[in-house]
Amino acid sequence: MKKTVIVICGLILGTQLQASMFEPVAEPPSLIGKILQDDPLSITISTDLALLLQDGRNDDWQTARLQYEKNGTEYDWNLDLRPRGKFRRKTCDFPPLKLELSKKALGKAGLAKQDDLKLVTHCLADSLLSAQLIFREYLAYRLYNEASLQSLRVQLVQVRYEDVEERVEPIERWGILLEDIDELADRLNGEEVDAFSFKPGQLDTIQHTYIAAFQMMIGNTDWSIHPIRNLKLIQQGEREALVLVPYDFDFSAWVDAPYAAPRSDLGQQKLKEPIFQGITESNHMLKPVLKLLRSKKKAFFKVVDDFELMTKTEKSSLYKRLRGFFRITAEPEELLIFQAASL
Repeated sequence: MKKTVIVICGLILGTQLQASMFEPVAEPPSLIGKILQDDPLSITISTDLALLLQDGRNDDWQTARLQYEKNGTEYDWNLDLRPRGKFRRKTCDFPPLKLELSKKALGKAGLAKQDDLKLVTHCLADSLLSAQLIFREYLAYRLYNEASLQSLRVQLVQVRYEDVEERVEPIERWGILLEDIDELADRLNGEEVDAFSFKPGQLDTIQHTYIAAFQMMIGNTDWSIHPIRNLKLIQQGEREALVLVPYDFDFSAWVDAPYAAPRSDLGQQKLKEPIFQGITESNHMLKPVLKLLRSKKKAFFKVVDDFELMTKTEKSSLYKRLRGFFRITAEPEELLIFQAASL
């Protein structure tokens, strides 16, 4: 039994070490690699805001400028942007954005030609509530950065949106710059795979169990493997099993957005009710997975502790969520009690 546990732990850690072989980002650095910093970054996006906001069904690209200052140097990029996503564009007051820069301009600046970025924007007009939702989702991404090297890098940004036509007043809100999956794939020496389902042998059940436990920790049920939802897939060389990369945590109990709802199809009655979406029924697999996740416990709490834009009172629900998860998972058998009804 002890030998089995050690072997499985080694497999999980092996995927982590395999990713670390490609860190830091190979030269030349990417734009987001140069932007990344612990503190929030102030940026300005100038575009036709009236056009951007006029229709939730608008998919058209439009010209824009991205400006910011870092380490005493001012940067000014021409780019194209467009709304992305479906649900949030119908529900929110401001659409999430995809940003596309010029490969040529990036190359001239000595940067890698990774020209795509995503911007997680504020959803609601209420600036205080929107800020809290962005902060919590940013922390969810940061937690997964601690949980796995095979994760998307994020930069918290304070955005000033300016209308080039001066028809809309400037808007100042928080957002999250999100690394594009193609860039993560390059860092892992792999390629993104577009698929709606897994083929035999492509699903690493150990990795899936680890992700399922993490998702339970933050109370996120807005993901699945059948069909593939809110997971990006990366093929590393000849390795048959794909790397799973979770994203979009805004429906989680951790974020607690007003539009988030429980998954009744999984037997969940309340958003904060813990649900484990792992497909394993093996206690032998759960033990090493939970051992690895528990080894990150101090790092998880530190991510929240070190975030200065939230008060202790605002952080209290996040602490409670973490404590509750580690209490539930003290014994692997307890986790299976919370397994989703449809699995």
